[in-house]
Amino acid sequence: MSSEIIKVPDIGGDTDVEIIEIAVSEGDVIEAEDTLITLESDKASMDVPAPKGGKVLKVLVKEGDSVSEGDDIVELEVEGGGDEKQESSSDSQAEEAPAKQDKPKEPSQEQKPAAKKAAGGKQTVDIKVPDLGGSDSVEIIEVAVSEGDEVEAEDTLITLESDKASMDVPSPIAARSSALP
Repeated sequence: MSSEIIKVPDIGGDTDVEIIEIAVSEGDVIEAEDTLITLESDKASMDVPAPKGGKVLKVLVKEGDSVSEGDDIVELEVEGGGDEKQESSSDSQAEEAPAKQDKPKEPSQEQKPAAKKAAGGKQTVDIKVPDLGGSDSVEIIEVAVSEGDEVEAEDTLITLESDKASMDVPSPIAARSSALP
């Protein structure tokens, strides 16, 4: 086992974003994608998920602190090189449900418990359409996500097309999509 410092990921270029909730405590055992902290900027609030699972050794921030990309959040005890954890994780899944072992949807099955934990912190993030160069209204030519999809920061949500160009509108955060308007 080794210790690793988990840092604030890309938060859309915002700096000094306030921590409004700490979702973990020292000694907690967490899974990848479990919420570590909730941030609130003047534009939106967002959960910051754990990039990997492990045991929380130390919480390095507190509610009310302001953080920016790259700031330390928690010290996490993780298993060796990560391969051992994946092997033991897939071994236990194979014993529990051998019929599901070869299905490509297996990772999403692992993430469902994490999504349920984070559901209590459900939030709405307003996503603004970027500057369209003077065009008042443009057509949405593609919706790239469906309800319930996992999206990473910078994944395309929709594609717009004006008489001059087409443009992708990216997600500002990593999240699970909910009902689309």
